[in-house]
Amino acid sequence: MSKATHYGICQACGAQQKLPNGMLSNHGYSVSWGYFQGTCPGAKKLPFELSCDLVEQFINNAKNSQKFFRQQIEETLANDTTTVDYHYYLSHREGRIWVKAQVIDGKITTDERMCNDIPCLRLSLYGSDLEIARKLDQKRVKYLEGQIKGLDGYISWQESRIVDWEEKPLEPIK
Repeated sequence: MSKATHYGICQACGAQQKLPNGMLSNHGYSVSWGYFQGTCPGAKKLPFELSCDLVEQFINNAKNSQKFFRQQIEETLANDTTTVDYHYYLSHREGRIWVKAQVIDGKITTDERMCNDIPCLRLSLYGSDLEIARKLDQKRVKYLEGQIKGLDGYISWQESRIVDWEEKPLEPIK
């Protein structure tokens, strides 16, 4: 591996990174439990100054994510009054995820091994299981709407970057 002599801007995230061997350095990750977790999709690719060929792909990926989130909203809102597939936000060592459970005939059912991790099961003082499930579904819809809005901003930003794109010189490392 050669030592980086220049900086470049990432096509995916817009962060300035060093360019060892002419490609963007690995970035966009966290280290947890001694392991790298996640990487920016623009890592180890050409910088924006030299290419914008991946930007359209990132825009399309964001639009596909929006479609998926809209589908998730539709499915969440399509629940009837007696059976609700509800979602709650679970924080655990892999990060935060939405987990699905059900209310059938007014009672919450889910994978038993996860019951200790479900804070909402201990909320029965705040309403029936069905009422709690509906509130949690509303929270999920709001979360997904926020994701869609954030992707709107990302798409607009990326589209504006490539309107008049032209190759530019790289910034040397001093």
